[in-house]
Amino acid sequence: MLDYRQLIELGLSPDVDTLTARATAAAESLGFGLCSGLLIRGRLGSPNAALKAFGNPPDAYLEHSKSLDEGLRDPMLTNLLARPGHIAYGQQLYVEAGVPDLWDCQAGFGYRNGMSYSVHHPSMADVFFFGFDGPDALPAAPARFLELQAALTMITVHAQSALTRIVDKPVQVELATTEREALQVVGATVYTQRGSHVLVERLRDPRFKSAAQKIGARTATDAVLRAIDGGLIHR
Repeated sequence: MLDYRQLIELGLSPDVDTLTARATAAAESLGFGLCSGLLIRGRLGSPNAALKAFGNPPDAYLEHSKSLDEGLRDPMLTNLLARPGHIAYGQQLYVEAGVPDLWDCQAGFGYRNGMSYSVHHPSMADVFFFGFDGPDALPAAPARFLELQAALTMITVHAQSALTRIVDKPVQVELATTEREALQVVGATVYTQRGSHVLVERLRDPRFKSAAQKIGARTATDAVLRAIDGGLIHR
């Protein structure tokens, strides 16, 4: 299973290749050989939409999956775009959606079962999702299934933070000593309690909110990672 150091390194990935390698290692530690993530800015399919992807899909699968029309038939993709949260899949999902041919095709590349997690930021027109896939059925035991969902959430939030910083130009900011201290305290709390997708506005400390706003973070984890990356606090 993942530990917090592995998550921090994932979230601090300096480029797409490093992010892919670390995300792949994280997926493999959970028993999945394939993983992929995608940041979409704007409406998918529109001329102004910008996409940035990472992961380790087979080259032959990448060639096969270039068709947007085919992608929009995929119940996994449509669910991820429609709402935030987790979604798991196997053959049954595609059968119920009336597109068993899509599952038959992707199964040949190793995409037989998996789960993904999506994060939506409507005000920014951003959607980010990450998932892992493999040939084996997902665990039937509820406790193990929930453990996988929790791990996936942690990986997604850290991968999103990394990819967003890679895509955007870093902003140099100055923080007050009290703001740095607040970031350090929240960082320790996030990793001690295994929290991840905690929105900045849900935290009460005004010093932390001020720091997060200055560095452009939307979640507590993103704020901590941006602060570490910028040398504002220690990991």
